[in-house]
Amino acid sequence: TIPPELPAAVALVNPKRAENRYPEPELATGGLAFKVMAALYEAMGRSWDPQRYIDLVALSTVCDVAPLQNENRTLVRRGLVALERTERPGLRALLEVSGLKDAHLDTESIGYVLGPRLNAAGRLAHARLALDLLLESDPERAMRQALELSALNAQRQQETASAMELARELLSKEDPDAPLIFIGRADIPSGIVGLVAGRLAEEYHRPAVVYERGETTSRASCRSIPEFDITGALRTCAELMVRFGGHRAAAGFTAENEKLPALKEALLRQATEDLAGVELAPVIDIDAALDLRLMNGKLIGMLSQLAPFGCANPEPVFLSRNVEIADVKSIGEDGEHLRLRLRDGCVTWPAIAFASASDSTNGFAGHEMQEGQRYDIVYSFCPDRGGNGGLELRVKDLRPAERPD
Repeated sequence: TIPPELPAAVALVNPKRAENRYPEPELATGGLAFKVMAALYEAMGRSWDPQRYIDLVALSTVCDVAPLQNENRTLVRRGLVALERTERPGLRALLEVSGLKDAHLDTESIGYVLGPRLNAAGRLAHARLALDLLLESDPERAMRQALELSALNAQRQQETASAMELARELLSKEDPDAPLIFIGRADIPSGIVGLVAGRLAEEYHRPAVVYERGETTSRASCRSIPEFDITGALRTCAELMVRFGGHRAAAGFTAENEKLPALKEALLRQATEDLAGVELAPVIDIDAALDLRLMNGKLIGMLSQLAPFGCANPEPVFLSRNVEIADVKSIGEDGEHLRLRLRDGCVTWPAIAFASASDSTNGFAGHEMQEGQRYDIVYSFCPDRGGNGGLELRVKDLRPAERPD
């Protein structure tokens, strides 16, 4: 985000400046540093090997939730290949302790496995731990550091669960019809406010602002929905914050405590205006409806050319009707997820349905869904979690199939 007053610097590199002529204004900071390094090497007449850093560019771009379009998409696609072959002892150790050694890596591998472990250092201890791992040259030390980050990530998961309980308690005292969530307390650590905001935005399908209240100032993270530009909303009330920054889907700010009520009011007013007429309920955009038995290797291969998927480049989503449940069982600590085999004619697909996927799957348990029943399924493709090296269906929503007349 461009501040109202630019710092007195010899050079200021920001592709979002109005006078910028670079064609990609949405580079993540890691991608921007990568491009600046390339330019400096060229200016100094030195050879530049982009493969040396492209794995780190992929990590930073996905973890920053930057839009995977244009140059970002190209950088991440190349970076994922390099990440699979990385020679960095730190990344190799992190891949091993994360269960991704020798695995095919995609944006989910970064966003849901590697990224949380790296970010856990800054959230609960010090970001230097993650940097030390990436810079480590000794494999044994790298393994110890990777295990430490994994332990911190487990602790982060526990603290996030506790913070979510507190957030729901705070929300129970707020207007349930408000188009924007704005909550915070001193006992929600600043290291996890972004995680809490993200889960609230997903669960309630509206922009969410969560802050840790300090003695005089508060630090907040914001997460949004596609229909609302959260950073654009912050720009309309910049005078109420000490600092802020971000992009359309995610942002952060620091504000004086005495200005929080006015800031909340300003953001609610902006959300009310921008989201007028928008149904604040989760919506799944379906790209195509087709028979599950028609899904074949050629079609899936064509779809893979659209990857890597992520922010602004979502994975294709399909609807298949009247699919038979060939097998079902509950999995997870509380049996809240479903492991399925889905049949359409002579074709059978493995599938996974997570409890967090939708309200519909939340309502099903393995003993209620029975073999032989038929459902309409909304799904995408993902690597087979059963360890078969192939693909499976990730169920996003389902409902009992309508009986033909």
